[in-house]
Amino acid sequence: MHRILRALALVCVTAAPSWASAIDKLTFDGLEPAKAERVLMSIQAPLYFPLYQDGGNVIINIGGKTWFAPGGPYEAATPLFTRPQRAIAYAQHIGGGARRIGGVKVTNMNRILVAQFATRGVPNSTDSNHPDFVVIDGLHDGLGEQPETLFDAQHKPFVHTLNGRRFVPAFLSANDAIAFVAKLKESGVDGIDRMGLDFHSHLKLVQDYIDSDAPIITFGTGDKPRDAEHLMDVWSHAAQR
Repeated sequence: MHRILRALALVCVTAAPSWASAIDKLTFDGLEPAKAERVLMSIQAPLYFPLYQDGGNVIINIGGKTWFAPGGPYEAATPLFTRPQRAIAYAQHIGGGARRIGGVKVTNMNRILVAQFATRGVPNSTDSNHPDFVVIDGLHDGLGEQPETLFDAQHKPFVHTLNGRRFVPAFLSANDAIAFVAKLKESGVDGIDRMGLDFHSHLKLVQDYIDSDAPIITFGTGDKPRDAEHLMDVWSHAAQR
């Protein structure tokens, strides 16, 4: 795995196992343009990315048969990660060159996804000043993100109500989904199941409910369990921006 990370940073990747994936411009096939921005902005999650000490973004070349980024090859791409430990691990493996890594920063996943969606049909960038965004996921542990949505005992999306607002909770992190279900059970809510989908399919599910009175809101990712009050605080804050 360490060899994969180093190779990705330094050379074009021409072949690799088929089990990992990224989130890139082809992830959004099937989204209706009229709904796409609302679907993508419903994802309340951070993304993490390494920076050089001089403040410049890390730009990589993803070439050959892009096994994890089907929208490629990308001559100029900014790698982003859904989990801080993945970004840190990546930064550690590219930090020994002439330009040293200065740290890892955070941005909003939904805004990056909207920017990615806008590049559909546009040739991939060859300009390091205007790189493509590629959420490189799964290289750290061999698995891409599979968001989990909660369903009730009737096999319908579980509608959670808090402070007068109705929404269906979904999570990028399975650990967060498990912790949330456990808290629901402690409060007397039983029969809640978790359904995981690949990120592409998850977006289609979110689209199906985006115009309902209880849209799917995707939270994540976290190293600490998220409770209902924290999730609603995140959602409410985002809605006010």
